[in-house]
Order: sequence, then C-alpha cells, then structure tokens
Amino acid sequence: MHSFMASSFRAAGITTHLNDKTVLSELNLPDLETGQLCALMGPNGCGKSTLLKSLAGLVQCKIKTLTYADRQIPQNEKHLPQPLFGYLPQYLPEGPNLTVMEALLVAQANSNTASKSRPFEEAESILEELNILSLANARADQLSGGQKQLLALGQLLCRKPRILLLDEPFAALDMAHTYQVMNLLKSLTVRQQLITIFVTHDLNFALRNANVALLMKNGGLNSYGTPESVLNSSRIADVFGVQTRLERCSHGQPFIFIDGPAVKLL
Repeated sequence: MHSFMASSFRAAGITTHLNDKTVLSELNLPDLETGQLCALMGPNGCGKSTLLKSLAGLVQCKIKTLTYADRQIPQNEKHLPQPLFGYLPQYLPEGPNLTVMEALLVAQANSNTASKSRPFEEAESILEELNILSLANARADQLSGGQKQLLALGQLLCRKPRILLLDEPFAALDMAHTYQVMNLLKSLTVRQQLITIFVTHDLNFALRNANVALLMKNGGLNSYGTPESVLNSSRIADVFGVQTRLERCSHGQPFIFIDGPAVKLL
C-alpha cells in the first residue's frame, strides 16, 4: 500500500506564443494543494487548452516559477511530456488495435516511472482501480466512448503522474459514464494525493465536483477560489456574457440558471 505525502504546486509567469500570437501572458496560478480537484473554466479561445499543454511541456512557453513540493521542476526544451504531469487531450488519438491489457503494457514500456519488474501486476491493479479489469482482453478499438476514456486514463496512470491535466474529459461521455469517471477521479485524487485540473464548460458541474475554480479570460486568470465564490452572477456576466442567478435545490445544493444575455451598462 502506497502512502502519499501532501504537497503543493506553484506555477507563475506563464507566457505562451502560438503562431506568433500571444495566447498566455504572465499568467499566475494560485498555489494548488494535493487532494484538490480544480475546475478550469472560461469562454472558448481564452487559453485553457494552451495552459494545460504549457504545464505539461507540450508547447514552447516560458514559465518563471514551476515548483512541486518546494522543488523546482526542470523545464525541457524539446517539448517532451513532463513526468510529473499526466495530460489527457480532449480528443483521443486512434491507437493500434491492441487489447486493453496490451495498451497498458505499451504505456508502461514507454514510461520512465512505471514498474519494470511487475508490469502485469501493476497493469491489473490499474484496471481494477478503474473497474475495467473485465475488459483486459477486449480490443481497445471496439470499446465504447466511456470505456475508451477510462482506458486512456489508465494509460496515463501507468506513468504515475502527480498532477493530472484533463482537457474536457467528460465532453463525449453520457451521464452515467460522466458520473462514473468523476467519482473515480475524486477517489484517486484524494487517496493518491494528486492534483487534478480538468477543463469544463458546465458551471454547475464545477459547483458540484470541484474544490477550486480557476476562471480564465483573454489569456489570463480572471479569478480563483471556491466554485461558489468564483461563479457569482457579476463575474459570469463579465467573463461569459450571460445573466445568471444562483438558487438552491431542496437538498441545499447551489444551481446556476442562465436567464439570457448579460445587459451591458452604457
């Protein structure tokens, strides 16, 4: 049984240019603590995906401060994935026609942090954690969308990342699979003391599931904090351009209703 120490993550002064356009400019994230699920939100084109790729080391960028557990994270110049991070893109690439178990073993073989002495046992453990051990011999290309998402998460976990960067991981999932994957991420994040940052456009989903809300606008961080404190009507109107109200259901849970376009004051 692994025991994981609580740690904090700091990223500041993030500047990223894509195709001669400045997408992120001196963006500072708040200090994030292990065990936290962070919802990254903002309108289309504000830089959410670019931020995840910048942290993961997948695009050319400059980051003035990048530390985990008070240790400096070295930045590479070859845009190779940082082992500390596990990045899951919004659209999963089509892979070779492997079984689920083979796909995990390949992910382990390509990882510098996976176990080389007990690969089968470790792969089985991850599949069991994801509740898809029964699919070990199924062909990956014949899985449902939700099962493919779980497999991709399993391949990610083979690398033993400490920070998960998930770009709209629920966009293609139905309600049942969304519920399953979200509950799994909550459990993994707490038990393994990970930091999970996930992109979502669903403000109510963030209210229900995130510990921290990160709200972006125009390539910068507009605000951060608890989801309920960040997602107030004036801020939503400013960032998303819609008029909203927050009400509570019979169980006391907050819910955001959209009433229409935000009224611009002259």
